[in-house]
Amino acid sequence: MDFKNTISILRCPYCQSSIRLLDGNDLVQCQCDIYPILAGILYLQKNQTKEKILKYLQQKRKDKALASLAAFSFLSKIFFRLVPLFVPFYKKLGFKNLINFFKLLGYPNGWAKYLKNRDKIPSFFISLLVSDFIRSNRGILVDFGCGSGNLFPYYYQYIRPEKIIGIDKSFLNLYLSRLFFAKKDTLLVCADVEKGIPFQSKSAQIVLMSDFLHNLKNKSFFIKELGRITRENGQGAISHILNKKTPTWPNASGEYPLIIKNKIKKSGFKNCVAISNNKVWSSITAQTKIILEEDKLTDDSYAYNVFFSKNKLPKSLNLGKKERQSFKKTVINFYQDPCLKCLKK
Repeated sequence: MDFKNTISILRCPYCQSSIRLLDGNDLVQCQCDIYPILAGILYLQKNQTKEKILKYLQQKRKDKALASLAAFSFLSKIFFRLVPLFVPFYKKLGFKNLINFFKLLGYPNGWAKYLKNRDKIPSFFISLLVSDFIRSNRGILVDFGCGSGNLFPYYYQYIRPEKIIGIDKSFLNLYLSRLFFAKKDTLLVCADVEKGIPFQSKSAQIVLMSDFLHNLKNKSFFIKELGRITRENGQGAISHILNKKTPTWPNASGEYPLIIKNKIKKSGFKNCVAISNNKVWSSITAQTKIILEEDKLTDDSYAYNVFFSKNKLPKSLNLGKKERQSFKKTVINFYQDPCLKCLKK
């Protein structure tokens, strides 16, 4: 894994200085601190855990460092201490079976259900509409809140692995991504974007996020940062945003479409369109193009999507060939979006 070129476009979210890779490729340094890289995951957070990891790396104990970051419960801490992270075993077990195993160790049931059904829920296929963006661009793509990285295999059809960066606050999510979905040259960054987006200005060509914005407390700051890091001809999409009218999910807060659109435009994106999940899902099930124009149903929708650009937006978006094939053979699980069930294929 050679992240030298990718690391060069990052900056420390705390002191805003450039980040450089140190000898050995296990550490990076900025003006204020040193951060570790484990399993191709840059841990860009300042806390006691980070200090513990640096000590383990000094002792050449990567197994302990990984175990400390991957633990999610008391039982998992015991398990990971007794049994070093065993990649061949995990890969043989498979992604969904590994999640079931983690549930026995106290992994949250709600999140386990989401991860196991991620590639079967409507928001997954709605997120894949951005393949039209990716096909026409060759710059850096950043996937915010990438989770376990289920979307990466679809991105790789159109863009080289070293041009993709995944960011998530959970190290375990990123480690699952590294095990099952992310290629070795794709940099994964464990960071809290509410502290600041760790990118140099005008460094990203495409910014994407799915099922993510409603989990942020300071949406205004994040969207402003998106404008800072995106290039002059850059594009972006925020998929599956909960409406303010939607009953609040645990640890999530929705926002009105008009407010999000205004924030995006103020951050420097000239063109911005909000489209309801209902309209997008109807087009996907009918296998027709999604016309990027204002949707009157958005204001009252359960969830919606925003597509934006600093230059021009395409007139329409459509699923690619692989995405359409995957959709046709998938039995959709509507547990997250029951209001779309009447529009099922």
